[in-house]
Amino acid sequence: MRIIAIIPNRDKDGSLTNAQKAVDTLAARGVSAVICASEKEIPKECDMVIAMGGDGTILSCSREIAALNLPILGLNLGNLGFLAELEREDFDVLESVAGGSYEISERMMLEIAMNGISQIALNDAVISRGAISRIIKISVFSDDELINSYMADGLIISTPTGSTAYSLSAGGPIVEPSMELMVVTPICPHGTGARSIILPPERT
Repeated sequence: MRIIAIIPNRDKDGSLTNAQKAVDTLAARGVSAVICASEKEIPKECDMVIAMGGDGTILSCSREIAALNLPILGLNLGNLGFLAELEREDFDVLESVAGGSYEISERMMLEIAMNGISQIALNDAVISRGAISRIIKISVFSDDELINSYMADGLIISTPTGSTAYSLSAGGPIVEPSMELMVVTPICPHGTGARSIILPPERT
């Protein structure tokens, strides 16, 4: 391993104490590490990114560096760290990572497009009523074929990774993270027959 980029959450590590500790830990194993303020500072020869913060930091990082096809290691510095493999007390594990002792778990992502603007997401995409104080009608098409219509507060389209987040709170199923599928779950639907729908990943 040549170089690792560290992207810290400045709200949780404002003085960069934890980020510098990671740099020193990796340096002790002969691996160079650089603290980056954003993905734009990631060196071209980078082999891995360490996202230091909470789940929000990892999700944001995944959106920004997906095009670089780099593995992300999450180190939790906050309260919510379901996606993070490491906790604050696990800095010694970085020595094993520096030595190449790790496995990569691949996760599918969503591509969301609206009005000519596209974005990608590791967890989910949400369509909601916003500030409107009434429920909305949402028709769901899969490859231009109508599959269901909902009267609800909104709709969650989730990846397997996101199945344990907002989708689960709305009554969606828990999906094994390595699978490739989409979970469509209505938010507070009007009617007892409205349930989640599972779709293959190649559908639009």
